[in-house]
Amino acid sequence: MRHEVQSSMIKAIEETGRGTMIIEFTSRGKYEYFGVPATTIQEFVNAPSVGKFFNENIRGQYREEFRS
Repeated sequence: MRHEVQSSMIKAIEETGRGTMIIEFTSRGKYEYFGVPATTIQEFVNAPSVGKFFNENIRGQYREEFRS
């Protein structure tokens, strides 16, 4: 499921249902993140500031791969 979000840093968060998610950044394309718990993805999607949540809870915590 794709979630459009209001952020200057992130355009959308896509849940893949396989323990992964794809984040579409406003300026650097899409990245896939692996091994992210479903609860963390839901907290991310619903966070008051998705950019802050990303920096504090996602960046550097999970393996990432550039998707284009």
